[in-house]
Amino acid sequence: MDNIQVGKLIRRLRAEKNMTQREIADQMGITEQAVSKWERGLGGPDISLLPELSTILGVNEDDYYVTIDHEMSREHYISFVAYVGYDRVLIVKLYPQQDAELRFPKMQGRRILAYCNQHGLWEERL
Repeated sequence: MDNIQVGKLIRRLRAEKNMTQREIADQMGITEQAVSKWERGLGGPDISLLPELSTILGVNEDDYYVTIDHEMSREHYISFVAYVGYDRVLIVKLYPQQDAELRFPKMQGRRILAYCNQHGLWEERL
């Protein structure tokens, strides 16, 4: 995962927790500018900071973080993504002009189905 993808993930997780960059920085004893730099993909957190950042953002090592490199315009987008396990299916609705990034809990089976409004259904195995 490159710095831009890491930055998008940090920003999305921070937004899910309704936290500001300053709140994260204060809890970690770093500057707000450092968090901003991470979120813009201009660098990443030092590896020694990852456990604390993960705790603050509520990252669970039992989750998959999926980023799909696909156009997400009004005319061409992924409508939904389904994570298929042996005994359940989790579906996430996506909307045009949002990032195609998702988080799923790890479970047995591990297939991802996605539906593109122009190209139809496709499958990936994890």
